[in-house]
Amino acid sequence: MNPMALSLIGIGANLGDLSQQMFEVRRRLADHPRIKLLAISPNWSSLPIGGTAGQPGFRNAAALIDSDLEPVELLRHLQAIERALGRRPASKGDARLMDLDLLLYGQEILRSAELQIPHPWMVARRFVLGPAADIAPGMIDPVTGWTVGQLWRRLRSEPPRFAWVGCHDRQLLTAVADQAGLTFIPDVGAGRLMKSSRGPVVGGGEQSL
Repeated sequence: MNPMALSLIGIGANLGDLSQQMFEVRRRLADHPRIKLLAISPNWSSLPIGGTAGQPGFRNAAALIDSDLEPVELLRHLQAIERALGRRPASKGDARLMDLDLLLYGQEILRSAELQIPHPWMVARRFVLGPAADIAPGMIDPVTGWTVGQLWRRLRSEPPRFAWVGCHDRQLLTAVADQAGLTFIPDVGAGRLMKSSRGPVVGGGEQSL
C-alpha cells in the first residue's frame, strides 16, 4: 500500500441543486475507504469564463484529503463522482453539474496526457486559489515553491488580467492590447511560469492579456 499523500481538490458547479451537489461530493469523498476527508472550504461564487453566453454563475470550493490512492487512481475516482452527479462531456467553459480537479498531490509533479499535477492554471484562478487558501494555506506548490497562501496573496495583489480565447495571432493580440493600454503576455504554455523578482508570473492561455 502506498503512503498517504496530502491532496487538494478543486470543486465547481453551476447547474442543478448546488447545495445538494456540494453535499454529495463531500459524502462520496468521505465514504471512500482509502480517502480521509480532512477539510472542505466554504463555498465561493464566481462568474463563468468563456463558454456559452448567459449561463449561471458557479459555486466553487476546495477539499483537502489524505489518500493512498495513486494520482491517476484518485483522478479516476473524481471522474466517477462527476459522472455519478450527472456530468456529461462538455466544451471548455460550458455549464456543468460538477467539475472536480486534482490541484495538488503532495509534492508530486506529473505531466502526462491524462493528468497534470500541479493543476496548470491553479496559480492564476481566483476561484481556485481562494477556496484552497481557506483550508490549506501552508500547502506548497512544488513548481513555484510558494505556499497556497502566498500564491493567493500574490494573485490578489496583481492588476486585473483579461482572457482572449481562441485567437493565436500574436500580432493581432499585441495590437489589441496596445490600443487598450494593456500588456500582452505571450503564451508560454499552460501552467509554465516565468520567475520575476516579484514572484511567479503566468503567461498566455486564459491569462493572455
